[in-house]
Amino acid sequence: MQEAMAQMAARAQEQYFGKYRGIVFDNKDPDKMGRLRITVPSVMVDDPLTTDDESITDWATPCVPCGGMSEQGFFVIPDVGANVWVEFEEGNLDQPIWVGTFWTAPGDTTQIPTEAQDMAGTEQDLEPMRRVFKTTSGHVMEFCDIDGKESITIQHKDGAMLNMDEKGSVTVVNKSGSYLYLNADAGEASLVDESGNNVSMTSGGVTVTSKDGSIVDLAKDAVQVIAKNVHIRSQTVSLGEGAMEPAILGKTFAAMFDAHMHPTTAPGAPTGPPIPVPMPLSSPMNPAISQCVKVK
Repeated sequence: MQEAMAQMAARAQEQYFGKYRGIVFDNKDPDKMGRLRITVPSVMVDDPLTTDDESITDWATPCVPCGGMSEQGFFVIPDVGANVWVEFEEGNLDQPIWVGTFWTAPGDTTQIPTEAQDMAGTEQDLEPMRRVFKTTSGHVMEFCDIDGKESITIQHKDGAMLNMDEKGSVTVVNKSGSYLYLNADAGEASLVDESGNNVSMTSGGVTVTSKDGSIVDLAKDAVQVIAKNVHIRSQTVSLGEGAMEPAILGKTFAAMFDAHMHPTTAPGAPTGPPIPVPMPLSSPMNPAISQCVKVK
């Protein structure tokens, strides 16, 4: 105990400049200012009789790349157990500052994000041109500055992804496989769901294709429908611009036509009016006349 007290007294008289390696002990700052409590083995008291409060720093103020004013800045707090660099304001051990983090290579395995290690093949001799930000749960934001392959990618830990490639095209994918592709090079927008249904939009029109092969093609001056069965459900249907004539219902008209007779007095003699007398086709009440389809 006396040795520990002596260390603490000596520490109070010393000044500590430069950076020291530390490990995050606590990141739940009660004042919500991004501060950390950190163990710094090279300067803190290391004695089994000391309390935890004596073996870790007071709340260390963050040194961040931007901010310093209300409602602005860059806020990323290291997890408990993370490696951090520590400094002390004016060398005062009671005024700790955490100024950044660092990686190690336990077992000769680098700790940097896997996405940042993708420098194989033709890229292995290039400078590190990938800027990667990866969270603890696995969310990734990547900026690629390799000449000719410039891109931005944001990826959710479960697989959803947003990518902007070197040609300015944009791809949005959900975790189930549905995707939206905005092809800037070809001037095309495509939407495909996980079932295989597809909507494609180009300067020539819009094409809707179902997973079973049914197609609706909307071109500049024509509409083409390809399907095993086509059903149009509407109160009115006009076939042709300015269509006014009602369509004839074939089966109903055929039944009426087959049922009527023309009486005659003798074979070869002139026939009389049809029996029964049919309702005029011009009548809106005629059952053989469509009430919703008009043609031209």
